[in-house]
Amino acid sequence: MVKNPIIRAAKYNVKIDATVIKQRFEGLKTMMVEQVSTRFSDLAALEENAKAILDANNVPSIEVPFYLSFVRQLYRIVNTHPGTTAVTEAKLYKNVWVGRGLTSTILEELASSLFGLDITEPSGGQ
Repeated sequence: MVKNPIIRAAKYNVKIDATVIKQRFEGLKTMMVEQVSTRFSDLAALEENAKAILDANNVPSIEVPFYLSFVRQLYRIVNTHPGTTAVTEAKLYKNVWVGRGLTSTILEELASSLFGLDITEPSGGQ
């Protein structure tokens, strides 16, 4: 059944009420800061390890941010997708970044070394 647009607008109006939003954030702020602080620490350590791998592979500094974006994508995938789904998603992102000009073997090394993911393609193609 299609919802009446007047009802949709009324619900939206209630949700964006400043006092409701303020109360929600005040109640969750401490927990939100704790969670993001943990994530930021994890990401900083992960990026340091990734930089070591990139340095060992003589990756030009102009390409480093792109490899780090891939690493952050893998971090998200590993934390949201279980098992083989993570590998499948990681392979998709690898192919996207290869299409953008990054080196497949370096992306595979990052996935393997940092996350334990094998995203190599079987011999003979995809």
